Amino acid sequence: MLKQNSSVKPKYILIRDEIKKAIMNNVYNTETGLPSERELSEMYSVSRVTVRKALNELENEGLTYTIKGKGAFVSGNKISQNLGYLASFSDDMASRRLKPSSKILALEVIPATKTIADNLNINYAEEVIMLKRLRLANNEPMAIETAYLPIKFKHFLMKNLKDNVSLYKLLETYYNVRAQRALQSFELSKLEIWESDLLGEDSCIFIQRKTYDLDNNVVEFVESKYRGSKYKFCIELFLKR
Repeated sequence: MLKQNSSVKPKYILIRDEIKKAIMNNVYNTETGLPSERELSEMYSVSRVTVRKALNELENEGLTYTIKGKGAFVSGNKISQNLGYLASFSDDMASRRLKPSSKILALEVIPATKTIADNLNINYAEEVIMLKRLRLANNEPMAIETAYLPIKFKHFLMKNLKDNVSLYKLLETYYNVRAQRALQSFELSKLEIWESDLLGEDSCIFIQRKTYDLDNNVVEFVESKYRGSKYKFCIELFLKR
């Protein structure tokens, strides 16, 4: 129940503050989640509309996230990724003392779309390797990653790519190819239903990356969908003079 002497504030703000305090005191955490809208409505004797406004406030502050049909959950600590460095998912997670793993969702040869062809510097409809993986940290789904590679890598990659096997290490071992730099773009995007089922969220941070080797050849074109509730990105900026 809300404190009567706090009535000068809108009710949804009071509820937001109460839930925020409960999160800080570990009453609600990443394991338990938050009570349902109906339960919160009964707890605070307010309408679900008011509860929903309070939950939206918490989500806008990055404290919670909502899974459609399941409810609201505590975000926990987000992984902060520095955009100034190129690292594989496995190396990045390992550096944070998290156990990385990957599950291959698809591995096949497909004709290149215009977007894929333009990024790999090949002809439209030319064959490429498509590798789609679910990326996990401590067995928790973090991202869905789809990599497109030139067909010249087909022989060893198609035979040796398995769950939890590093793509970069295979490229270096069998083809003497090492990733050196990359160009990336970021935007917010909606997830498809099957992607939402895997990641447990409705939206994502959509990243496109073009990776180059030491000879400035394009090694891969990658499209990744990261959980917005688990990631934040940072970059150091300098004043242009």
